Amino acid sequence: MYGITFGVRSLSLYLQSILKSRGVRFEFDVQIKHIKTLENGRIQSLVDQKGISWVAKHYCFCTGAYHGGLFQTLFEEKDISAPSMIAGMRGYWVVLEPKNGDTISVENIILGMGGKPNKVHGKKSLAESLNLVSSEARAHALNVFERCGVDLTKLHSICPTMDFNIMPIYAPDGPKIGVGSGYTFVGIGKCEDGQIMFKEDFNACIFTQELMKLWLFALYGEKNIQKTKISAPEKSCTRSWTWDDHDVFPSLKTEADGFVTFAGGGNTGSTTKCHVEALRALEIIQGGVSQGQTKTYKMDQKMTPDEWEQLQRPLQFQKIKF
Repeated sequence: MYGITFGVRSLSLYLQSILKSRGVRFEFDVQIKHIKTLENGRIQSLVDQKGISWVAKHYCFCTGAYHGGLFQTLFEEKDISAPSMIAGMRGYWVVLEPKNGDTISVENIILGMGGKPNKVHGKKSLAESLNLVSSEARAHALNVFERCGVDLTKLHSICPTMDFNIMPIYAPDGPKIGVGSGYTFVGIGKCEDGQIMFKEDFNACIFTQELMKLWLFALYGEKNIQKTKISAPEKSCTRSWTWDDHDVFPSLKTEADGFVTFAGGGNTGSTTKCHVEALRALEIIQGGVSQGQTKTYKMDQKMTPDEWEQLQRPLQFQKIKF
């Protein structure tokens, strides 16, 4: 399949240099703990972890699922449902390494990958995923799923969407394969009926990593994978998303008659959609909207072919063997 690969760190440093040349100032290690409002509901200032107030005409929040409840009271006062719409998907990792110094098994898997990153993005019920592997692997996975709290009578109706990259890593101590990050909704936000799949991050981690192993078995053969040392790091990352696949832009007014925008969701990576979110924030700030109005956008509705061409130009496209 076709995919996009680029160095996020290199891209970020490049964009940072451009922004600095245009007068942008970066302030790191600042945590906003409180939003001060006036009696009329307008935003007066932001207060950080040191009690310092930050005042501006316009504010653009791109915290997504990392808002940590900061906006909850603010949104409730304005009768805006954004906090329940902006949810979080937690991503986990699996690493394949040579076992007992034998690099051949890992090298063979990388060879089967065409030496390039592979992408897995699809949706199967747990029953379908279990049918991809041997009876031994199936029995092990069922045991893991049951310990995680999965109702084994609903294997046909539980359909996780898997989204992870399989990356060859040429490390000094030998080749490795990084597999991540498989995403599971872990209750940072709530779905429409108020249900969450996992209340505990620990269970979500084990469940997701076991499901990734099933797909790896199916893709590259159980014998090949079992000849490697499989480790499952506890580290994770979180991506923002929304139930209706929209970016969310509720807007409020500031004391200086400016606007406050909140970006989040959209069901795609922040690097991919930052261009679109920046355009939307500028549209609100420059064009203005009524106080308390909520505007939502779908990427495919607002991005023109010319905009997409401008977005993809600095990225490197390559054909990925899958």
